Amino acid sequence: MGRYLLRRTAFLLASLLLAASLLFVLLRLLPGDPANALLPMGATPEQIAAARHEVGSDLPLPQQYAAWLGDLARLDLGTSYISKLPVGEEIAWPAVTVPLTLLSFALAVLVALPVGFLAAYRAHRWYGALLSGLSQLGIAVPVFWIGMLLVTVFALKLRLLPAGGFPGRTGPSRAAR
Repeated sequence: MGRYLLRRTAFLLASLLLAASLLFVLLRLLPGDPANALLPMGATPEQIAAARHEVGSDLPLPQQYAAWLGDLARLDLGTSYISKLPVGEEIAWPAVTVPLTLLSFALAVLVALPVGFLAAYRAHRWYGALLSGLSQLGIAVPVFWIGMLLVTVFALKLRLLPAGGFPGRTGPSRAAR
């Protein structure tokens, strides 16, 4: 039993390291520099260099990876470029996290139950198969990509919702306005 737990723990740690490495590589493949979030339009080369030094994007990639992995191991998620507060505190702040989590869960249930029931009840019809296929596609597509699409449609194109950020530490009622 001890060997089994040791093997499973080693597999878990290897999986976490692989996932963290993949995330680091994907973040570095995105266009742009994280330092750009700190800079105004038309920043001078000196300001750009200072911002890159502040976020560590001026370091060689292996050094960036080691620092990032060390911070991740200490559960240090860094500082928000927008609010200047620790990201861990921003995530843990219940006035934002809890309402958003509950609202997203309620929305998922309100959509998933009727769609799932219809897909199962009419499985041999074309629309039952279509709904089953769309649900499988929804599972396969990364959540962050769907999020970016929703922001593009509802915030940038239709202008029904704000494009980013939560309106400070004022509570979720202000976000609904």
